Amino acid sequence: MENLGICLDGFTALRAEAKSSSEMISSLVFGEQYKIIEEKGEWLKIINRSDGYEAWMSLSNHNPLNKEVALEVCSFVGTMRKVDTNETIHIGPGCYVTSFEGDFTLNNVDFQWIEHSLDVPTELKGISAQFLGTPYIWGGRSIYGIDCSGLTQMVYRAFGLEIPRDSRPQSTISENQLTFKELEPGDLAFFINDDNQVNHVGLVLNNSKIIHASGTVHIDELKPDGIYNKRSQRTHLFAWGIKKPLVK
Repeated sequence: MENLGICLDGFTALRAEAKSSSEMISSLVFGEQYKIIEEKGEWLKIINRSDGYEAWMSLSNHNPLNKEVALEVCSFVGTMRKVDTNETIHIGPGCYVTSFEGDFTLNNVDFQWIEHSLDVPTELKGISAQFLGTPYIWGGRSIYGIDCSGLTQMVYRAFGLEIPRDSRPQSTISENQLTFKELEPGDLAFFINDDNQVNHVGLVLNNSKIIHASGTVHIDELKPDGIYNKRSQRTHLFAWGIKKPLVK
């Protein structure tokens, strides 16, 4: 078996263990490439070449790849179809393709664009707004379903910055921890649970607003002590923030 592969679906589930009943802890998005590091029956342990995340995927989702290919990162939402199967695929910011114009071939599979726009936002706020309404799914990283750190990771990737997969490692990529008063649009804000462990992240917007994935991707009010919903209830306790330019 080839030790490289590529995701050619809207998303591919990645699980903690080599069984279908195991928790989905992450996922691959369209165009992401991976390396196989272990085989166990009908399961493959892979490492995502984009962010180094390791997990198990079903062999049925494996698309062998002879060598790594250079792709372009999407900053828009679009719809395409696989020509041979007529399967419809939806992609969003953070996915990879070979061409933004016309039809394209990736790993010997032909794809046809159905709908997309090249007139897309270039700022973090506009890119993140394309995910509004996306349902929260633990381990999700696509417009089919996304979690809080998947949202920030995909938005930053579309903006040209690669950050870790999960909120806790995202919170430690800079030693310069920002207070609430120091936060600016585009920064990341982190939140803690009752054990003082980071368990949530969102993207700071203008006018003390934050976009984050909780239930769905939506915008809430950000105050010095945390996130408040439309019923003026605090849902997440603020810890610190990280300045966008420091993220690499």
